[in-house]
Amino acid sequence: MIKIQELRQATSKSLKDINNLLPQLSKTPKPLSLKLLDSIVRDKNIRLVVAKEGTQIVGMATLILMIAPNGKRAKVEDVVVDEKYRGKGIGEKISKKLVAIAKSKKVRRIELTTGQRRIAAHKLYEKIGFKKKDSDVYRITF
Repeated sequence: MIKIQELRQATSKSLKDINNLLPQLSKTPKPLSLKLLDSIVRDKNIRLVVAKEGTQIVGMATLILMIAPNGKRAKVEDVVVDEKYRGKGIGEKISKKLVAIAKSKKVRRIELTTGQRRIAAHKLYEKIGFKKKDSDVYRITF
């Protein structure tokens, strides 16, 4: 049975599982260190939500909370479900957990970006209430 929960403690096991997911998230993944994972889970403005089957992390996503002049906002980052577990509603459960956390923090809006070719992800986000915004994304990579 899959459990959806916030990761509250960085361990070598959680680090290994998360680092195993990263290649499915990015073509050029940089493995996390235990120190970095620990700083993520301890940051009061970040919520790392994981899907676990037993003790194995099989999916994750990050909610970043921020305060701006126009109110509290949140951004969803790094949503990934292990390819062996896709199609089972895990991404939806993780996403709903992120929305629930944001609501509990009185966030005005949640934003996310997703690749144009990720049609299943688009359908999922629309199903749970996200609306596509007509916007361009700009990025600087260092």
